[in-house]
Amino acid sequence: MVESELYPVFIISKPGCEEGAKLVNAFNKTMDIPVRTYEVFGFDAFNFKVKADYDWGEARLEAIEELTGSKELPLVYVGGKLIGGAEKVNAQIADGSLKKTVATLRQAIVDMVEARFPKQEEESMYIGMRKVTAAEYKAYEAFQAKTGGLDPLEVNRKKAKEAAQNK
Repeated sequence: MVESELYPVFIISKPGCEEGAKLVNAFNKTMDIPVRTYEVFGFDAFNFKVKADYDWGEARLEAIEELTGSKELPLVYVGGKLIGGAEKVNAQIADGSLKKTVATLRQAIVDMVEARFPKQEEESMYIGMRKVTAAEYKAYEAFQAKTGGLDPLEVNRKKAKEAAQNK
């Protein structure tokens, strides 16, 4: 699976950006859709000095502007398409159009996961570490009920011990 398929909403933001955090919350909690974020920052955020006289945060913003046409952050992509900044996204949330798009994307994620990991017809059951069918598990439960909760190996050992004592 491609990461963009699992995270159809991508938000580019600055560290500590309140608007970005509100948008992440709106998508995650209100619309129930996974979000991937990218925070633009310079080396000053890492608490170490770089010898070059260069503003890496600004360079990243310029690269984002070249790709998107905007330096406004946060920027939101939904389904691989640039929606825009917080103002535009909030307007689409308010008019309900974004919720419809997100619902379609959410369903696409569900369909993709179900296709990749089909549901098992039977529930997996285990006896010890051995995987068994539901019918085998029922037979095991019936055997335990008949023998007072003993394991089949214990019953066989008990029978062997009794047979050895009777000789």
